Amino acid sequence: MGFVYVGDLATVDIPVYPHTFHLGLAEHFASYLGLYRQAGELYDEAFAIRAGNSEAYAQAASVWRQAGDAAKAEMYRQKAAAAK
Repeated sequence: MGFVYVGDLATVDIPVYPHTFHLGLAEHFASYLGLYRQAGELYDEAFAIRAGNSEAYAQAASVWRQAGDAAKAEMYRQKAAAAK
């Protein structure tokens, strides 16, 4: 009657702490995959959820510098200095 079983649906993990999830994913993208722009965007998303600490801001500055965005790198460098 038109019903075709295609298998069970895959489960999807929904992070309980999206800020921490984005930070971890950003670190993975930068360190292991070398995807610096995508990692920088993940840092931006994490900081939109909750402010970071000086270490997280410094990592974001480094990633944006490697991605070639000097303005964002400087913005996060200043935030890192202010958060200390």
